[in-house]
Amino acid sequence: VPRLDFARKLVTWGKQGDWLYDRIFNSQIIMKKKFSNSTLKKVFSEIGLDEGMSQVEKLRLIEKFVKESISLTESNEANFEDEDRVISSRVANDFGIYRVFRLLLLGADIEFDIYLVSDKEYIGIDREFPMSLGLDEVLFYFPLMDMYCLPDNRIYYAGKIPNFIGGCDGLGLYQTSIVSRIQQFPVGKKEYNYEGTFSTISFDLEEEVSAISKTKKFYGDRAIRSRGYLNYADEAEKKEYLEDLMISELEETTSTPIVLRNESINLNFNSTDTLFFESTLTSESILTPISNGFLLEFPQVIGKQTSFYEEDERVHDLFVGRSIVYRHEITVEIPEGYDLLDYENHRKSASCKDSTGRIFASFESKSRIKGNQLIIEIDEFYEEGHFPKSLVKEYQKVINAAYEFYISTSRLVKKN
Repeated sequence: VPRLDFARKLVTWGKQGDWLYDRIFNSQIIMKKKFSNSTLKKVFSEIGLDEGMSQVEKLRLIEKFVKESISLTESNEANFEDEDRVISSRVANDFGIYRVFRLLLLGADIEFDIYLVSDKEYIGIDREFPMSLGLDEVLFYFPLMDMYCLPDNRIYYAGKIPNFIGGCDGLGLYQTSIVSRIQQFPVGKKEYNYEGTFSTISFDLEEEVSAISKTKKFYGDRAIRSRGYLNYADEAEKKEYLEDLMISELEETTSTPIVLRNESINLNFNSTDTLFFESTLTSESILTPISNGFLLEFPQVIGKQTSFYEEDERVHDLFVGRSIVYRHEITVEIPEGYDLLDYENHRKSASCKDSTGRIFASFESKSRIKGNQLIIEIDEFYEEGHFPKSLVKEYQKVINAAYEFYISTSRLVKKN
C-alpha cells in the first residue's frame, strides 16, 4: 500500500498523458507536419473530395479511403508507417493508418481530438492510479460533428460512440476542444442498440409441424457489429451465424434460405439503417401431442434466454455492460376447431430501479386473443451502468422473467 500511495503522489494522469504524448503521439503518430500539396491533390482527386463539401462529406470520403483502399498489416517495418509510402503502396500497420488519417484530416481542415481508450469489457482507467495498461485503442473525436472514429477498425465507421467504448474514460493526447486530460465518453443509448424479433406461427396438426415466418431486425450498434461480422466471415462462418440467429435453440428445425437487407458494411457510417433477416422455419419441436390437443412451446422463437441465480453472497457491485432494447412480437394462428388455453402463462413482468427511482432494467410480456390469433408483445431493455450489489436480487428477477417466458407453455385443445 505505501508503494501505491507513493506512486500516486509522483505520477498523475497529467504526467502520464505527457509521457504518452511524447512516446506515442509525438514520436509514433506525428512524423510529418502535413502532406505535400501534390499528395493531397492526388488523393482528394481520387476520392472526389473538394472544398465545397460539408465536414461530414469530407470525413466520409477520407475514412472510406483509409479503411477500404489501404490494407492493414501487423508488420512493424518502417515502410508501413511512412505516410508517403503508405499512400503509394496502400499497405499500412496501425500507426501508418493513424498518420495518414490524421494528415488527410488536417489537409481537409477537419478539426479533431485524439484519445487513447480501452475496451470496457476488459479494462478501464482507474482515476486514482495512473497506468496505461489496456489503453490500446486510438479514438478520433470530431467536436464540430459530434462523431467518433476508430481509424484502424474496419467494422465501426464514423458516427455515434461505439458501444464497447461508451461510458469509459479516455486519455486525451491531442485536444482542440477539451481541456481535461481525462474525458469520460457518453454511454451508448439503448435506443441505438436495438434487436427485434417478429414471428407468425401456423400449424399442420396432422403432420405435427409448425411453420414460422420470422423476421429479425437490428438497429444501431447491434446492426453495426452484425454487418461487420457478415462482411469479414467466410461462407461457413456466415452460414452458422445466420442459422444460429434464426433457429437458435429450436430443435428439429430447418430454415429456408435467409434473406438479408441493408447488410452492406458501407451503411455502418453514422448508421441509421435497420438490418433485416427474413426466413421461414419448419419445426417439429413446438407441438407435443397431449390428451385432446397439443402442448405449445413456441416462446423459443425469440432466441435463447438464460437464468440468473446466485447461491453465495454477492461480493461485487452490479455492472450492466451495455444499453440495449429488445422488442419481440409473436402471432400464433389458432387452427379452426381448437381453443388456445393457458396463454396467461406467457405473461411475465419485472423491473429494477436505481437509487433515484430510474428503471434501468425491465422485462414485460403481454398476451391476448384477437379473433383466431394469439398476440404476444414483449418489451425488454437494460441501461448501462454500475449499481450497488443490494440491487442484484431485483436485477435477477428481470433476467429470470425473460427466462420464465422462454420456457412458458400453453395448450391447443379441441373445442367441445
